[in-house]
Order: sequence, then C-alpha cells, then structure tokens
Amino acid sequence: VSAADLDSLNALMHTQHPDLDLNVLKSFYATAAPLEQILRSIVGMDAEVVNTRFAEFVQSYPNLSSRQVQFLGALKRQIAKSGSLEIERLYEMPFAAIGDVETLFDDSKQVDDLFSIIESFGHQPEAASAE
Repeated sequence: VSAADLDSLNALMHTQHPDLDLNVLKSFYATAAPLEQILRSIVGMDAEVVNTRFAEFVQSYPNLSSRQVQFLGALKRQIAKSGSLEIERLYEMPFAAIGDVETLFDDSKQVDDLFSIIESFGHQPEAASAE
C-alpha cells in the first residue's frame, strides 16, 4: 500500500462522507492499528518489496545453508501474503517444520538482523473483539 493509495482512499472517504473529520475518527480509533497495516493484512505486500528487503540480508550472509534459504523463502511468502508477520509466528508451522530460528541462524547478529527485517513490515492488526 503506497502513500498514493492511502491518499486515494482518504479522498474517497471524503467524497462519500464530506463532513467526516479525520481527527474525530482518529480519536475513536486511537488504539487501532494504522490503516496501512490493516490494508496490508487484507491485500498482502508486493512480493518485490519483500524480496528487496531480504536481498541485503542474503548479500550480508552469502554462505547461507539450504535450510536457511528455505526458511527465508517461507518467511518471504508469508509476509507477501499477509503484509507483515509477528516474531512469535516463527516458532509455529510452517516455520517450525524447517527448524527453530535460533538454531538455524546460530549467529545472534543474523537473528537480530532477521528480526529487524520482519519488524520493518509492521505488526499484524489485532482482530476486533466482540463487545
């Protein structure tokens, strides 16, 4: 989701509801995830953007094993599909089937760099709870 996409969405909202005050709307949703993250969770993330963010990691660590590359591939596919990924999910399927992230990437700098990339995509919006 680009800034232009968000601007278009904002313009559409104002066309549909010209009296809408975004500051009032923000006050109702002060704890909600940013709109960009919500939209990414719906439409996903451009695979090219995901690949670009991971390219530097791969270049920094050119001796990655086949299991590490497999893990990165699964990671990139999941982020492209859902727009972001919570670190905790790395310990669940399908990642757990490949291996534990701290065991696969035994260098703590690699793990830190990998976590930084994942966090750069933001967080998954929390599901709305029924009240």
